[in-house]
Amino acid sequence: MRKSKCSGAGVVAGVCMLMCLAGCETINMDSMKSSIGLGATQPVVSSLTLGVRPLQRAVTSSPLVPPANVTPPGNPAKAVQAVIASGQLAMEYNGVLVSFLGNEAKRWMGEVERKAALDQAVSALKAKIDISKGEQVETGLGTAVALAMQLAGGDVVGKAGASVAGDYYSEMSDWINAAYDLAALGYKEEAGRFFEHGMKHFPYEEHRGRCVAGYAMAHADKAFAFLVSKLKGPAQAEIQSAIRMLGHLASSSTLDADTRTKCMDIISGYAVGMMNAAYYLDAIYALDVSNDPRAVPVLKKFMKGMMVTDEQQRPALTSLALRYKDAESLVVLKSIINTGVMGTYDWRDKQFAYEVLVRAGDDAGYAYAQANLSQRAKGFMAATDQPDLKPAIIDVLVRYGDQRGVKAILPSYDKYGDEEWMKTWSATAMMLLGEGCAKGLAARNINTPGWEFTAVSIAQGLAMYGDYSGFDTLQRLVSLRQVSEGVGFQIARALAGRQSEVKAARERLVRLRMKIAATLGQMDNARSVPLLEVLLGDESDEVRRSAAIALTELSVPEAIPAMVKALDISYGIIPGQRLDTTPVVHARLVRAAGNRWGKDLKVGPLLDKALTSGDISVQMLGAAMKQ
Repeated sequence: MRKSKCSGAGVVAGVCMLMCLAGCETINMDSMKSSIGLGATQPVVSSLTLGVRPLQRAVTSSPLVPPANVTPPGNPAKAVQAVIASGQLAMEYNGVLVSFLGNEAKRWMGEVERKAALDQAVSALKAKIDISKGEQVETGLGTAVALAMQLAGGDVVGKAGASVAGDYYSEMSDWINAAYDLAALGYKEEAGRFFEHGMKHFPYEEHRGRCVAGYAMAHADKAFAFLVSKLKGPAQAEIQSAIRMLGHLASSSTLDADTRTKCMDIISGYAVGMMNAAYYLDAIYALDVSNDPRAVPVLKKFMKGMMVTDEQQRPALTSLALRYKDAESLVVLKSIINTGVMGTYDWRDKQFAYEVLVRAGDDAGYAYAQANLSQRAKGFMAATDQPDLKPAIIDVLVRYGDQRGVKAILPSYDKYGDEEWMKTWSATAMMLLGEGCAKGLAARNINTPGWEFTAVSIAQGLAMYGDYSGFDTLQRLVSLRQVSEGVGFQIARALAGRQSEVKAARERLVRLRMKIAATLGQMDNARSVPLLEVLLGDESDEVRRSAAIALTELSVPEAIPAMVKALDISYGIIPGQRLDTTPVVHARLVRAAGNRWGKDLKVGPLLDKALTSGDISVQMLGAAMKQ
């Protein structure tokens, strides 16, 4: 048979898709900034009156750009000179500091001092490369292949590592960003050494891919030779990862045309022949990230056919539709969502195709959503294992859709009673999409027991329209010690296999508080501060880190005292990596506060606190910004 419905990939895809049923906690927080509106010609549906628009969020400054009144001091600051003279910057590598020195530090400190600090930071980078071989888990090239997200509904690139050690993933991203900054500042050889280490030892594919591309800037021939040597095995995981990394190498703008062609030829070779079946997914991944038009005819071999499995078809179609804007792939996706009950494709396939169509901005995706949301219950011929997909359908509209999502939701809105969760979720989704015509219903139901994750989204949505009444609910949710398991969690757990209820309950609570922290940052209001201070004291490292990062997003000066307190807090070590996240979080707080408020006297206590930090990188930031 063509399909492999019981495969691990199918289960993972189902779990990822169905988690949104648990209050749709995966909503994109960037929707807070939405200013989407519907055209005036749209008809009024039911009792709702369209045209209730969100307010424009007024952010006074960027946490990564200093205000205009910041200029380098005429004479070098003594505190800056003292830190540089100590030589300790060469002993502690911090990607946030390196990024600062490579960018906005030109406004904060003299060029001589900035260059001296950068030189020491480069020395720390070299030391970190050498030490990290012992400190980090030695993964080698290819260990994290199973993290490839084509197993989760066809998302080929972009979320590797999110399910494990997300903070370590973020830390590595900071390091790589800083290495690119160093290369642009003239430290090409030093950055190249870092990239060489990263493409061999970093555990996540996306990180290794970026390091491959970075290494190509300095040594394209060496990068190609290294990856080709890994194709000889003998370990299959090494070969798989080398194929994938060749895709990243092919995408490098500094790669010469002949080497790029060689990369594409090698990758394409692994996409054909039964002997290479074990490498098809790796070739599809590489063809996608290569961003090379020559990938299109090869990817089309996996678009359809009796011998093509879900695991192959989904990432291939996703890449063709989203990366390469291929019209034929859209035709195939539409045929999937329009197949009848006796067709080859089932509800999992349809949900996948629907999401890709919405992400591609195709009207067919919205038409599918409207038709399926209008059904009051599953059809008589629906599969026995098919859950109610309406919450997941709306979640896709919120995460990837535009104003057409509101039009898809409206016709089904009055099919539910005011006390039903689906009606409240529909109202909330329309708010987040930029239409507040039903925000009153959402506000009335915000405190319904068992709807905790939805309640956070309601608070976020109401704030978009200048209604901050949701803060009272968020305060209540922060104090919860237990979060009930909704239908979405039950379905997801049934698909994934039962886990310890104690562990599941703890994870639900952590996820809820992390979502609250992120929402408080997006709401950007003085009332966010006391709640974030509470979350700074949470027993979970992940929650404390989320609260600290949320503080850096606030533009209100009331956040400054809380940021001072946040500099006294430890943010934990990533399990298995010996990676202390505290210096990085502290550096982000200081950098954001200085850039946000500049010479404002209120930020003085925070910079004073930074100057007494036990981390020299944090001291450097405080010294540079303390003018």
